[in-house]
Amino acid sequence: YTKDSAGDTVSLASFDICSMSALIPFRKKRDRPWQSYHWRSYDMTEWKFGEETPLLVYASSWDDGHGGERFCGAVDLSMDEAATRELLGFSPHYYMITYKLTDN
Repeated sequence: YTKDSAGDTVSLASFDICSMSALIPFRKKRDRPWQSYHWRSYDMTEWKFGEETPLLVYASSWDDGHGGERFCGAVDLSMDEAATRELLGFSPHYYMITYKLTDN
């Protein structure tokens, strides 16, 4: 994925799965000048056939109510469910990347 730099409105992620490749743009929705985006992963996942499994989250920071930006929660979202709920609950904008195994 691309590095997040000031002023960019789009980050790109490249995915290679088996023989398929995709370059996916993630448009940032910034409401405040210092709002930032960060990647978080689900490192310990339980794969279930036919169900979506979360892999990554690309989420924005939020206003901390004191004139600053906040982005906190677990770095590995699979390890701390309460911190994951906090991050996804407070972040005003995020993308969740999931994977689903099917027999198509």
